[in-house]
Amino acid sequence: MAAIHETWAWRKLRPTILLRDHWCCQMCGVVLRKGRKHRFSAVVDHIRPYDLRPDLVLDPANLWSVCRDCHDRECRRIEDKARKVRQWTFRGADWIAEEKRRYRFVGLDGSASGPGAVTDRA
Repeated sequence: MAAIHETWAWRKLRPTILLRDHWCCQMCGVVLRKGRKHRFSAVVDHIRPYDLRPDLVLDPANLWSVCRDCHDRECRRIEDKARKVRQWTFRGADWIAEEKRRYRFVGLDGSASGPGAVTDRA
């Protein structure tokens, strides 16, 4: 499934998600950069991992913009935790999504940057 990032559909959808999210990391709020190596490089992440929910692989509601730093640290930590507690299942995808949303950026106006955002980090 890693080939999804090579498809025409993905290449068309990725910039749409970045524009929708205003080139802002939805986890920490940093302004995203182009490129791949900088820690604030833009990554379009699957909220529910695509190997658990292949039906949502191109669903914009399952995608969000995050910086490489948040993707490689927080997203990976959450997904690794799911693997350890045997939540790497179809139902576990919802648990992963909820955990990721706990880190959703809260803007200066106090509102979360998107519908259904969980703003407490308890």
